[in-house]
Parts: sequence; structure tokens; C-alpha cells
Amino acid sequence: MGVFSLAGRHVTVRSHSAELDVAWQVTITPDAWESGRPLDVIPPTLESGTELEISLPASWSDGIEQAVKDAARFLPVPVWFNEKRLPQESFLREASRIEAWNGCRIGIFADTSHLPRALVRINFHGLTVPCQLPHIHDADGGHGWYAKVDIDDFPDLKLVLPARKEVVLGTALDALREACEAAIFRTIAREGHHRLAYAHWLRAKELSVTLPEAAPWLPAWTPRTAETDSVLAGDRIAGEPMILMPSDEAHIEQCVGRAISCSRPLGATPVDPVAEFAGYGWYDRLPRVLGWSFRIERGESDPIDYAAGSQLPPELVTGRVDAITVEVAVQATRASDNPPEILGIPADLLIVPGDYSTDLDEVVILLGNDCAIEPGDLASMLASACFFASEDCEADSYHTQQATFDMQARFAANMLLLGEDTAIIERIREAVREHVSWLVPQHRTIAARHRLSGRGCLCRQRRNVRPQRCAIAPLFPCLRGASARSRAGISTRTQPMTQDPPFRKIFDGVVTREKMFELFNLVPDGTAEEITSGKAYANQWFEVRESEFELMFDRLPPLFSRAGMFAMSELKAGSIGLVFFDITIYGRSRWFTGYCDLGDRSSPDAMRTAIIEHESAAVANLSRGDALDMIWERAGDDSRGFAGEFDPDAWPAEHHGKRTILAYEPGVGTVLKLLENLTDDEIADRLQHGPTI
Repeated sequence: MGVFSLAGRHVTVRSHSAELDVAWQVTITPDAWESGRPLDVIPPTLESGTELEISLPASWSDGIEQAVKDAARFLPVPVWFNEKRLPQESFLREASRIEAWNGCRIGIFADTSHLPRALVRINFHGLTVPCQLPHIHDADGGHGWYAKVDIDDFPDLKLVLPARKEVVLGTALDALREACEAAIFRTIAREGHHRLAYAHWLRAKELSVTLPEAAPWLPAWTPRTAETDSVLAGDRIAGEPMILMPSDEAHIEQCVGRAISCSRPLGATPVDPVAEFAGYGWYDRLPRVLGWSFRIERGESDPIDYAAGSQLPPELVTGRVDAITVEVAVQATRASDNPPEILGIPADLLIVPGDYSTDLDEVVILLGNDCAIEPGDLASMLASACFFASEDCEADSYHTQQATFDMQARFAANMLLLGEDTAIIERIREAVREHVSWLVPQHRTIAARHRLSGRGCLCRQRRNVRPQRCAIAPLFPCLRGASARSRAGISTRTQPMTQDPPFRKIFDGVVTREKMFELFNLVPDGTAEEITSGKAYANQWFEVRESEFELMFDRLPPLFSRAGMFAMSELKAGSIGLVFFDITIYGRSRWFTGYCDLGDRSSPDAMRTAIIEHESAAVANLSRGDALDMIWERAGDDSRGFAGEFDPDAWPAEHHGKRTILAYEPGVGTVLKLLENLTDDEIADRLQHGPTI
């Protein structure tokens, strides 16, 4: 293999013919490869086999061991290197089943994910190449099978020369692919069950492989949401009557799902269709919903019909109506020629969002007279039917958009079901929980009072009465001073506060995800009172990875979020909670987390400052080696590299593989030099940029 790659090099070949019991040796000098002059053949001392003695160039010596290991891995004969036998394995060692075909061995492998295009699929006596061979998946994307081929003696299959990195297209490759496809179907047949598409079932039949029909089960139908606009796989339904459901807009599916959830008005369990199964007998015999629409009845007015793509009349606004009915068209089987049956299913809710907007002011919510939905359930329905985050560059973060919509949905649900006064009071309570409670210092309490007159809060007693001042109104400014507290009727009880402990880094280095949660669960030293109050945790911090920073941001809506930091909404103890920081120190983005006293608004900023001071000092005291590592990490790919990577002759052999970097030298300009040769002044110049806050 690859003898001609030695052309132009000094090579000695020795070989012994077992049949003739004769050995010979020839030496080829670099200038003899193309000279055409005869070469002297002499008898060597060799009892068996063939030897090649090569004058190795320096650039080959570092990588030859790995190259030999790679070539020997799937080679069908044993290989020794430096008097040690190299490890070898079968190319098909993890195959579920192996078939012999035309001098080849075809291995069938199970697969649960999409295969990379570059996966090697064919082995030519140790030389592996990628090739597009059959890869068959279940119709619902679960189990899969693919083939790999180990060539023993198949001369019709050829590689593209000179690189030999791909297979020549032609009848030999077509025949091999068909053989692999048939082998996969035979492997599936041995399992006795499958979820293949009907088209694959027919293809197996063409290849004389008999398969049973796909297993007769389907995922339970789950209404889609506006946010994902995709179908979530439900539980497996089998052994009971099923009915296929169509796809529709999210708000319609959500309302239909509520209407059919209380009983079995369709006479069967709703399931998601799998179009690839059309053609199987059991699938074609299932009843199916062709479509649906809502009929809305209001007093003496004519009924209003609503379906996807239609509009409600402008006079129909949010509120209660006499009745809502879902009219469902059901076809008995796929091949049925009879007209569909129309079923009328009572519904108690219809949500109709505005066009291309999540603004609840544009959403029409219709309730049947007998609707008894709870406010929390209605708010959840509104989120499922209407919310989708804007991806506009000027939009708030996903979590902020979601939290804002959820708040508005709860307010709208309370307003519609409980009345305006109750909705306002609940919104005030929610605002206090979200925006005020965490500001109350440790060992202090704030009590807020609001006066009632007749009914409801004096903020807005009636629509036709002038709004009056409510005692809750000055709640936010009351935190600025005692006089404001007094005016607002807010009392504080203060206990002596001890001095906060200094900020402490509790782990050197960057933690893994497992270590991060281990530190979160670590109980620090301290008295029972200090642990219960959270004081024992306060001001401890450590460094995390960006992936953990993003993980915790996505876990819960943050208590607050601003440039470079956010706080978790769950407190550790007392007013102590976790704050995560994104800080740039000496041009490098890093991520930290620590316990701050969220009753003190300055605590997160104080911790951020402490982290910057600590880490900046650490950078300033870096050893030369660590400083070079930091410079290397900060350099872009276009300004760093390795000596001899592209032009081996440009660097002495002893420098090959060493790190290089672009540097400016006065009077010369920009040059490429070894990273280790940077002067102290050049290192200091590259580290002189302070932290960016």
C-alpha cells in the first residue's frame, strides 16, 4: 500500500519468495526513481517476508507511530512497530448482524441518531473511506439501521486515484448498496417488529424480504403551543380505539383539547397521525378528524362560526356568551366514500389571538355561561395559545418577555373571572412579592396597609368615581427614608446589624457542573442561627463556565437581570441569594457566581468589584508561562499558529510545532515569532488593558 508515495526518497527493499525459496534486495536512491537506469539486485539475508528500509525525513518521525497505528487498526494481518504488536480490531466488531456477499462482509448496525456524512463505511484492507450506504430509520424517527462493509475480495469496487479517499461510482457500488439495503431488511425481519414507513415495507418486498406491518400504535395527540408551534410526542396508545387528529393553529388546538378532555366525545383516543404509515391496513382503517370549527351563540343573534383563517366580527368582544360548540367532521376510514359525520361537542372556552402579536389587548376570550375555569388555568391556557417570544434585536430577553406575558395573563384572567377590584389587589400583591420583598433588609419587616371604603380598594372604587390616593401607592418611595415610611403607614423593626464578612473565593479554578451543584449544597461553618439567616453563606464566590452561567439563567426567571449580572429568584436563606456575573478581565470573558445579601441593593455591585480586584491582582502576579498562555488564548486564529505548520522549511526542525504569534518590531514591521521569545515588555504591553466592566 502506498509504495509510490516513497518516490524521490532513499529506499531499500528486501523480499523472500516462499515458493522459490529465494531472497533479493534492491536499493533505490532518490535520483534513481526517474532515471531509467538499471538497479543492482543482490541476495540478502532474509528468511521470510518483505522489508522496506526508508530514510525518514525529520518531518515524518514525529507522526509515524500514530500513522502506523491508524493503518494497522483494521488491517487483516498482524503489525509490529518497534518490536511491539499493535492493537487491532474488526471493522465490524459492533455489528448486530453480518452477511457475506461477493467477497465482502456486510455488517448491520443499530442507530438511534442521525449519522454524520463523513462516517467511514467501507474498509479496504485497513484503508477506510466514507461512502453513502443505506441508512433506514423508523417512520417516527426512533430506531435506525445502517451498513458498513469490510472488503475481502471484490475487485469490481474501485477507489478514486490517486487520493483513494472515495469510491468510484458505477454498477459495482450500486449493487453493493442494494445488497446492504436487503441485509438491513433481513435484520429487521429477524426482530419480528418495526416502525418502518409503508414505502420501506414495499421496498423490502421488492428485494424478496417479507416484513410484518408496522407495530400498530401511535402517540397520543397533544395540542401544540404558540411558542413551539410543533407537536410534542404523547404517550404510546395501543390496543384501544384510536382516532387521527389534524394539525391546526395553536389556539384552536388548545381550545379543542380542553373541550374533549373531560370525556370521550369522539368515541376513541385522539392520536397524532404518521403520514408515512398510510398504506398499512390497520392505519387505513382508523377513523380520522378531517377538520373542525367553533359555533358561538349569543342571545337572539345569528350563530357565529369561527375556524382557522376566519375573523370574528368586531362587535364580538371578550366576555361570556350563551354557548360554544365545536363541530367536528369525522371520516370513518381512509378509503370511505361516505360523507363525513359531523359531531357537536360542547365547549366552554374559545381564545382568539390577534394577528402576529402576543399583546393580550388584541386577544378575544369567550366563555360559555357554564364555564367554571379557574383564573390560574385560564392564564395557563392564554400562555399556551398566544405566547411566542419576539426575536427582534431590540426585544427584551426571552425570560423577560415570558414573565411579562405571564403577569398580564394572570391579570386578564383575574379581571375576567374575579372582577376588576380583585384583579388590581392581586396584581399589587404580586408586584410586592416580585419587586419589593427582596429589598427588605435582613431582620427587618415592612407592613403595608390599604383602606377599604364600601367595597374594593380606594385606588379605583368605581369607574365613574374619581380615583383616590391608596396607602399602597407610596410603597416604592417609602424605602428612601423614615418620613416616607411614616406617611405610607409602613412600620420597621430593626435589630442591630453586625459587620458583613469579607468576600471569599471558596474554590480555585473553574468548576464543572457537578462541582458547582456540590458547592451549592455545601453547608458552611457557622452557628445554627448564622446558617438559618444565611449569614454563613454571604459573600462566598467562585468561578463557573459559560455553559453553567447560561444553564442557571434558563432554569428560573431571574429575580433581577441587568448588564453583566442576574440573581436567582430562589433565596438560599433569609435575604441571601445567588447572583451570577459576566465579567471581562484583561480582555477575557469570565463567569462567576456568589451569595449576596439581596436586602442590600449595593451587595451585588460590591461583590462584582471584589471579584474584579481579586482576579486582576491574580493576573498581575502571573508567572511568565501563565502570562504566555493567557496571551495565546486571547490571540485570534489569524494571528497565531504553530511553527512549520504550513512551511516546514521556514523554521529550524527543533522549533517545529511550537506556538507562534504575530508581533510588531520597530524598524521591521509585523513579524511572526515564537510565543516563548516574547520579551517582558511585549508581554506587559499585551496585558496592559485593564478589566472592562
